[in-house]
Parts: sequence; C-alpha cells; structure tokens
Amino acid sequence: SPQYDSSILFNANIPLLRGLIWNEAWTNVKVSNLGYGISRENFRARVMDLVQQIQGRYWNLIAAKEQVRVATSSFETAEALLRQSQIQYEVGVVSKVDVVQSEAGVASRDFDLIVASNREENTQDQLIDAVLGPYLTASSSLEFMPTTNPDDFENFSPGEVDRAVALAFERRPELRAAEEQIQRRDIQLRFAKNQWLPQLDFVGSVGYVGRDGRANPQCVNPRTGGACPQLASPGSFPDSYDDYFSGDGSLNYSVQAVVSVPLGNTTARKRLSQAELELRRSKTQQRRLEQTIILDIRKAVRTLNAAYRGIGAAERSRVAAAEQLRAEEIRLEYGESTPFEVLLKERDLVSAESQWITAVQTYRNAHTALDREQGTILENNGIHIEDVAPLR
Repeated sequence: SPQYDSSILFNANIPLLRGLIWNEAWTNVKVSNLGYGISRENFRARVMDLVQQIQGRYWNLIAAKEQVRVATSSFETAEALLRQSQIQYEVGVVSKVDVVQSEAGVASRDFDLIVASNREENTQDQLIDAVLGPYLTASSSLEFMPTTNPDDFENFSPGEVDRAVALAFERRPELRAAEEQIQRRDIQLRFAKNQWLPQLDFVGSVGYVGRDGRANPQCVNPRTGGACPQLASPGSFPDSYDDYFSGDGSLNYSVQAVVSVPLGNTTARKRLSQAELELRRSKTQQRRLEQTIILDIRKAVRTLNAAYRGIGAAERSRVAAAEQLRAEEIRLEYGESTPFEVLLKERDLVSAESQWITAVQTYRNAHTALDREQGTILENNGIHIEDVAPLR
C-alpha cells in the first residue's frame, strides 16, 4: 500500500454469422450510393421532360407564326377583292350586294387575323417563360424569332422501331433508375437474410498488465507467518509498466465465442418476407416500364409516319386549293363569278394551309416525342448532365 496498476489491451469482436458482411453500416452505405444514383437518373429524366416541353412550345410558336402568315395573306386577298368589287360596282359591272359580301369577307378575315395574332403572342410568352423565366415581366418586349425551316423533315422508316427500342433500353434514365432500384432492393434482401441468422461472435483480447507499489505493513506471509517482504525502494506508477515486455506474467489474453439465438426471431422473418416482396415488385415495375416504353415508341413512330403522310396530302390539297382560287379569280374578272364564290375558294385555301401547318406541327412534336422516348433528346441537343451534376 499504495498499489499502482497499469494495462494495455487490444480487443477484437468479429461476427461470424449475423453482421459478418451485411452489417447495418455497410448496407446503409451501399443503399445510399444507389439512392444517389437513382436521384441523378430522376433528375436526368426531369431535364428530358423540360427539353421536350420547350421544344414543343418552340414548334407551337412556329405554327402560330405560320397561322399569322396565312391569316395576313387571307386578309390582304380579301382587301384586294373588296377594292376590285368597288371598282366594278362604280362601273356597273356588279351589284351593291357583291360589294357588301366583299366587305363581310374583309371583316371576317380581319377577325381571324386578330385571333391568330393573339394566339401567336400567347405562344411567344409560353416559350419565353419556359426558357428565360424571370426575364418575362409585365412590360416585357422580348420576342423569339425561330430560325428553323418548317419544311425540313424526313420520313422515319418503320424498320427502325427495333433500333429505337434498343436505344431506349440503353439510355432511358427511368430504366437505369429501375435497375438501381432492383440492386437496392437486392441489397436490402441480403441484409434481411443475414439478420435472420443467429448471432455468433468471436471475442478475443491480448495485452499486458503491470503492478507495482509498497507492500502493506500489515501483510502476513502465508508460508512463514511473518510480515511480507518489503521492496528496497517504494515503487511508482511508471514502475508498473517498466517490465511489460520482459516481466513474468505480464502477458494476458482471452478467447471466447458468444452465441445469441432469439426465440422465434419473428421480426427478422417478417422483414425478410417484406424485402422479398419489395424486390419482386421492383422487378415487375421494371418489366412494366419496358412494356410502356415499347408502346410509347410504337405510338410516336406511328404518329410520325402518319404526320409525314399527312404533310404530303395537305400539300396536294393546298396546291389544288390555290389553283381553284386562281381560276375563280379569273372567272370573276370576266364576270362569270361573284366575290362570294371567290371568298369561298379563298376560305378553302386557308383551310388547306392550316391543315398543312397542323400536319407539320404534329410531325415535329412526334419527332421530339420519339427523341424523348429513345432517351437521346439531351445528346441530340448538346446537353450534358455531368456538367452540373456535382453538388455545389
């Protein structure tokens, strides 16, 4: 008395069954990494949707401008017809009724031009809002001037549907997210299976123990019955670890195995069943997504080809309507027709022009939709998610 104790020990606790590899910390890291990948793919899909939306509004703007062009041309034709009718009325070739019909035609086409111009301005604002956002103010005078030629289009071969589906299966972010979700569920299933096992841990320790100090004066030697021998000099705490690696009996070690088997283990079994069901559901959702992609691509290709054929039909109708209008105007010059008949032919031409514009707009939107369904819309527009993916 006093007594100084010191020790240095190294302990190891190694699970041999439950938690050997599929421990909670490691599983959470794997699941979190896959969750991050799923979030990136969802972000990529959202960007694709926005690009498709912006392109759709762009082609809507071009169609609206074309409708304004057609309405303006129709209005100018009606005004020219009115001037001609007034001159013919003054020389007594036509009646006052013909002049009134021409005036009604001008008013009707003026109304159509107002409606087309209003629609074009609304479409313009929608595109500005989608692209520039806050730059669209109450007094904004921004305006987009499309530079794409609406007549530039080509047919899509039905034989390329298989290639489009193959591209979609390779590049669609929704499928990548579904695959990572399956991996995520598989890891959770493996973890649940591991947690169902009994607990078997290897526990071991190794180290050194030291002791020093002064013998208690009241200590009795059990062999001699006398007082315990005293050290030549009283020890101190540093003296307790001087002989760690050379003294006798300072080395200590222990080895043991710990087994734990929960009665029933109901919680682990229920979680295992839940993990199996979640994995099956994720695989089913992936197969359903693949089927949906096939349906959407077939629909987009069908719409694209129908619009392509519709453009050709609308073009023939437009040429025929223009020729009929020209013939009717010649008949009017010779007094064999009336302004009313000319206005009817001109209305047919406007209808044919609108059909052609609608067919081109449908074709462009279908082409954009196919690009989105294939998963190539970002690549074809020079957009790289990797440039903005790192967290800031």
